[in-house]
Order: sequence, then C-alpha cells, then structure tokens
Amino acid sequence: MLKSAFLAAGLMAGLGALANGAGAQPLSLSEVVSTELIAGWQTDEGDHIGALKITLAPGWKTYWRVGDGLGIPPRFDWEGSINLGSVEYLWPRPQLVTSFGVQTLGYQDRLVLPIRFRPQVAGEEILATARLDIGVCQDVCLPVSTSITNVLGAEPGDQGPLIEAALRDRPISGQQAGIGEVECRLQPIEEGYSLNASFTLPAGLETDRMVVFETPLPDVWIAQAKTRREGDRLLAETELLSFDGQPFEIDPARFRITLVGKDQSVEILGCPTGNG
Repeated sequence: MLKSAFLAAGLMAGLGALANGAGAQPLSLSEVVSTELIAGWQTDEGDHIGALKITLAPGWKTYWRVGDGLGIPPRFDWEGSINLGSVEYLWPRPQLVTSFGVQTLGYQDRLVLPIRFRPQVAGEEILATARLDIGVCQDVCLPVSTSITNVLGAEPGDQGPLIEAALRDRPISGQQAGIGEVECRLQPIEEGYSLNASFTLPAGLETDRMVVFETPLPDVWIAQAKTRREGDRLLAETELLSFDGQPFEIDPARFRITLVGKDQSVEILGCPTGNG
C-alpha cells in the first residue's frame, strides 16, 4: 500500500511540475512518446510475431514488466481484437535506470517488445487492437493511455530486423549462464513471507546488480530485493506481502527470478526451497 501511495505522490508531483514549472515550456505527450504495433512475420506454427514499439524523447524512459518500486509496468487490454486467441510477451532484457533517486528497471529512449500472437482460427489474419497504459519518466513522470492496432497476416512487415534484434536481447536461462546451485528459504511473517535466496555464479558472470522475483499471484507485492556477494554466491533477501492482509500460499516452483547486470540478464524458472 505504501508503494502505491508513493507512486501516486510522485506522479502528481510530476504533473504539477509540468503544469507549474517557472519558465518551462509545456510538454505535450506527442513530444515525449509515440507508440505503434509493428508487424513482423508469421511462424511455421501459424502464430504471428509482432512488437510494441515505444519511441521516447531523448533522456526519457519507460518501464519493464515489473514496477519494482517506482516503475509503472505496461498494461494491455486486447478486448477489441478480432481472431486473437492469446498473446505472449517476449521481453528483452531490462536496463538499470534511476527514478527519483531509486534504481529500477526499464528502457531508455526506445523499447521494442516482441509479442507472439496466436489466432483463434489458424490461417486467417488477426486484427490486433489494444488499449495500452504505460508510464514514462524523466525529471517528471507522465501516465500515458493510448491505443495500438495493426492487421497481422501472412505478409511480413518491414520492421522485422528491429524485432529480431529485441529477441536476441532477451535474458538467457540459468543453464545457459552456468548458474550452479539455487536455493530459496521462505519464512512466514505478518501478512506474508520473508524470502532468502542464494545462487552460485560462475566466474566472470556479472548479473548481481539487481535480483527480481515474480509470482503469478495477482494480489501479492514483492519488495525490491537486497543483494550481496559472498565469494561465488549471490544472496538476495526480500518480502512477499498480501495487499489485503489475508494469508496466502506460495508455490516456489512458480517463481520467475531475473538476475540483472550491466550488460546481461539471466532468467531462472522455479526455486528449490526449504522452510526455516
């Protein structure tokens, strides 16, 4: 709850600065950000690979799929689409960015987010239409609500190389990175759990700038993890808290953990755990 209040206060302060800044020229959203849904190609399985493309004014940033503090992750509503069965977001690795003195994860200047579209009826084109809500920040933050749409058919789009580059920039798996032993320990606390995790890192792997934990439970907030190195071990501590204060059960096999470094990210699915 404190996170939501802090974020709302930051947004209101930012909007106030835009409106009242002495001598400042008013900014329009069109000067700060543009969004489009770009077409890529159809796969052999009949899915279509497209992407959300966000272009930002120099120095502006937007956020990764996890807010992790002050960040505002994108939200999509595909209700107006035709022949769309499902979507899968294929996130490129996030960058370390700073918002109001707090380090979080996002993208500077531009984001190309590949998306896999699965049709309801194979072989027919998809009219993909979404309501998109994002946050963009520089010295102030702006909430942005807009629409994106495109017809995805058999013909490839002309921005395929952008999508291919973003796909190559996705986090690698723990196995590819040579991550050794992974262990999580959960301890019940008021309104949730404390979580202590440890990872054995191979020599030369620098992915210890930030560790992000995700769970599919929608009403659970996970605090930004505190990390430290002990030899070849990376240790991370965080808390999982219920928004409504009600008890909940957590399945560590469904954790998604991202280890973020300056130039590389590693994604680990599931975490062997023991209760201390």
